[in-house]
Amino acid sequence: MINILNKSVFKKLHYIVIFISFKTLAFNLYEINGNNIIIDGDIYSNVLNQGANTSFSLTKAFGSEALFYSSTNGFERYFVFDKYQHDKITCIYNSSRIISNGVVNRNAVCGLEIPITNAIDESSAIIDSVSQIEYNYELERDSDGSVIPFDELKILKYKNKNFELYIKYDGIYDYIDGSSSVLIKNLKSNISREFNNFYFVYYKLEDGYNLKSTFVIDSDNTIKEKIDIK
Repeated sequence: MINILNKSVFKKLHYIVIFISFKTLAFNLYEINGNNIIIDGDIYSNVLNQGANTSFSLTKAFGSEALFYSSTNGFERYFVFDKYQHDKITCIYNSSRIISNGVVNRNAVCGLEIPITNAIDESSAIIDSVSQIEYNYELERDSDGSVIPFDELKILKYKNKNFELYIKYDGIYDYIDGSSSVLIKNLKSNISREFNNFYFVYYKLEDGYNLKSTFVIDSDNTIKEKIDIK
């Protein structure tokens, strides 16, 4: 009797596994259809505001599935999906320039659990909240208001007892082109490291956001190195 029951249970479980596997293979986890995004077969209508100057696409980035947003003015943003709650965004990676001063903004925020229905609309406020250094920077100007040329520019992004982080430009033309790097100074070892492809990664706290890491990124948006800022 016990053996028969065990076989019966096993057979049911076997059918369930086959059914789930078939269902998973029946559609892609994420799909885009016009302004709609389809997740696990469920349609989220009018989430994407695609237009002549903006576009959305699905990609893999930072080790996960992601929604990529881009515009014709060079604005880019990655919305990284949670691996377990498929309709939630856990990280937002931003790459843009501040309109008022041209400073490169490569800030990211993780530790989020935002529904995809809200994430795109809320993303600008989230990124802006960790971008005050970039927004508030002012280039030195002469009495005529013209920018004073420079051979090197370092904007202090963050400092604690162990590290200093700078957004660095090797001359005025790099600044004009938006070609920046991150300079990381270890104050204890007195060793400096510089990387061209990077993000400053903040994590959400109950009362705000905390800069925890700098991610060094390969050209395919995989994380090459994670440098903890402690």
